[in-house]
Amino acid sequence: MKILFRLNAGNQNGFGHLTRCLAIAEELIRKDVKFYFLIKSDNSHAISDFLLNEGVSRELYSFFSADITKKEDAEQLIKLYKQDFSFLVLDHYDHDKEYCQKLSEAGVKWAQFDYAATTEIIADIIINTNIGADRSMYLNLVRPNTVLCIGYKYAILRDSILGKEKDSVKNHILISMGGGKSNVINLLESVIKEETKFIFHIIARDSIVNKKLSKNTNVCVYENISNIGEVYRKVQIAIVAGGVTTFELAYLDIPMIIIPIANNQIQNTIAWTKHKFARSYTNVQDFITEVKKTGLQSIVSAIMHQFQCKKVIIDGLGKQRIVKTIIENIL
Repeated sequence: MKILFRLNAGNQNGFGHLTRCLAIAEELIRKDVKFYFLIKSDNSHAISDFLLNEGVSRELYSFFSADITKKEDAEQLIKLYKQDFSFLVLDHYDHDKEYCQKLSEAGVKWAQFDYAATTEIIADIIINTNIGADRSMYLNLVRPNTVLCIGYKYAILRDSILGKEKDSVKNHILISMGGGKSNVINLLESVIKEETKFIFHIIARDSIVNKKLSKNTNVCVYENISNIGEVYRKVQIAIVAGGVTTFELAYLDIPMIIIPIANNQIQNTIAWTKHKFARSYTNVQDFITEVKKTGLQSIVSAIMHQFQCKKVIIDGLGKQRIVKTIIENIL
């Protein structure tokens, strides 16, 4: 049994899709199931460095260039699948109805990540881990035999996050904004240099960001780190986009400032705010404006006052549930 992952990762898409696929792969290894990543990327060098640091050998992945067409993507994906694979995990949003129809006609069996629940989906399994998602969203969009892995009980966490409690330090703040280096740089230049009483832990896989940080004594930068959980556990609060990282932080009961940088993060952002895990901003500039007006300490104090941990329980078993569903679907 061998699982093929088709995902996007890099400067534009960030590392969220990759990290959740890695988490699923961790569980597959425990089940003696092999895997392979086929990655569309605009920065294959950074992705290779990241995977090397995560212990993934070079023979376990290959790349599509960022400019590949949907037709070429589907054709090459099907060709690879037919060589040696039992199942596909589709973790990107570049596909359309024709793309998925080609997969189905070729006999591909697959699980498909979704966040919008707006169009018909013909995948064998649908995965939507957003905390605002529920099965009723898909009643008129799927086939009768489609299996639904919907809601936060399927939240996918890496092994490095699991098992230990937080040990947060006051005034230590995480910044992890995923794809789009300009968002991080804007935060650095407009907030960090003025807020010297805080220690900022920056997850930024880009040399430009590192150069910007070189003269700031209140900043720690992490370009490639295999045990990211150790960084998370030491912070009092986090400034993040609305993706995979939010589930990891919620598992550790770390309150968040969320600034979504992609459409697929908006629904999650709204839900985390509703459940009092976070305070959200429409964009980076809105956050910067409030920091300049009231000060970061005021914002942090307000979030810590409203924070209600464990209102939504992320139990860390999501990837086990997903892998169990995949294996059952193959058998």
